[in-house]
Amino acid sequence: MYHNMTKLISWNVWGMPFKNPECYRNTVGAIQNTIDENINSTPHTVIAIQECWVWRAGCLGYVSQERIKNWYSVALTCIHLIGLMCTCCFGRSYNPMDHVDTYQYHVIQDYSIGWNKLNNSGLVFITNIMPDRHGFVRFKRSVGLERISCKGFQYMYYGTTNTLYINTHLQSGGKLGVRLSQILQIQEFIQSYIYTGCVIFVVGDFNLDARDTDERNCLNELGLVRINNISPTTPDGEVIDHCMTNIVELVKEFTIGDCDMSDHYRLEIIIREKN
Repeated sequence: MYHNMTKLISWNVWGMPFKNPECYRNTVGAIQNTIDENINSTPHTVIAIQECWVWRAGCLGYVSQERIKNWYSVALTCIHLIGLMCTCCFGRSYNPMDHVDTYQYHVIQDYSIGWNKLNNSGLVFITNIMPDRHGFVRFKRSVGLERISCKGFQYMYYGTTNTLYINTHLQSGGKLGVRLSQILQIQEFIQSYIYTGCVIFVVGDFNLDARDTDERNCLNELGLVRINNISPTTPDGEVIDHCMTNIVELVKEFTIGDCDMSDHYRLEIIIREKN
């Protein structure tokens, strides 16, 4: 049994305030447009977003929340930085999803930020059917600036269709071994589901360049296959974003969207009913 037809979308919306000054407005707009375009496209829609960061905004956090529609994003970014530097406590957080109208969709998001972190995982599921269970698992290993983020993977499970969705964003930069350890952590998590005949989809930004043999082979550890194979998902031709699955006969088609406002393309997959 499987939902009549499902559209699965995965997209890194490049919501980094200090690297992409327009992220406030662009991130919210991109997520809103994706919902608007796909709300009635299939009976079941799953949108997996990466880099939709919940940030500590310091003592001036209210500015991020109240002025996003009226002020330029670059101004909000500067105020965000000043607020962090001028306060001895972390204060209020900014969450892009607070400014998105999700209609009848369900938002699955882990808001937690560790006491020694500046932002959460940046992962969001948006779906029109509430899962039977969902959660977030933090990665055990990270290096460099990645340690300021609570990176990991989130999951949703549907019992009626015995289907598991995982959304993740692996380590950016650093040694390949760190990303491999994160992949192995996901692999360990999905094993118990595989044994029950569960349909599994793992999507996200893996930060692996498929043009490099060692990096490409890392994903083999999941024991799944790539739906989008080596179709580029970034403007410079790497394959950073993937959808991995164990049931390839379910997949009807996939498309790579245009770049729009992000440095990643949007990956869209249609999954047909299982016979």
